[in-house]
Amino acid sequence: MKQVFLITIVALSYLIITPAFQCGDRPTDNCPSYRTDTVLLPFFVTNSSSSYRVNDTIRLFSRVSDTLVTAGGSNFITALPSLHAGINVYKVISNPFPQLNFANNQFNALVNTGTFQNTGSTGFEILYLRNDPVNILSASLIPGQPGLYLVTVYLSRYSYAIGNDLDLYEPNNYCTSYKGIVTIPVVQQQRQYWDSIGTTSLNLANSNYNFIMKKNTNYFFIKVTL
Repeated sequence: MKQVFLITIVALSYLIITPAFQCGDRPTDNCPSYRTDTVLLPFFVTNSSSSYRVNDTIRLFSRVSDTLVTAGGSNFITALPSLHAGINVYKVISNPFPQLNFANNQFNALVNTGTFQNTGSTGFEILYLRNDPVNILSASLIPGQPGLYLVTVYLSRYSYAIGNDLDLYEPNNYCTSYKGIVTIPVVQQQRQYWDSIGTTSLNLANSNYNFIMKKNTNYFFIKVTL
């Protein structure tokens, strides 16, 4: 009986320490190096203009495919269900130097393709319309007051798509992670307004944090007149 017990203990110990029995090495343990890359997520102001009037319609459009192209030139396929856009509007103020104040309440937002999400966030949150293998959003912003505004756009696969880049992973590739960066064409960003306000970065009012910089790709200016 004692011999049977010892044999059982030895057998169990062998199974525990044998690699075939273990859960396996962590995927990153097999990576000679871990790297990061960027995926550019397209977003457009389809009737982009250097100036709008109060009650004009500013049209937004985005189509994000499951086939993602990286800044490094490669591509991969990963499903992107429940894709959200978080859109925030800020007014450029002088306090006494240029800063940003929240100004979502000075705009109306309409959605033609997609669905508003009532999450209680500070901005306009829109769920893309999913039609495998693409996500589509078509929306509009309508200004109610004159001024110079800055709009930021972030994408997320969950609610509260405000202020964070989208984390993406290639199936079966455990050695690379990707940041999904909203990319608005430079000509549609109206970057000339950086010159008019005399800076290349803007903070939120009463903050010293560089909230947005000229080199970023996820924003655009709106100049509204009467």
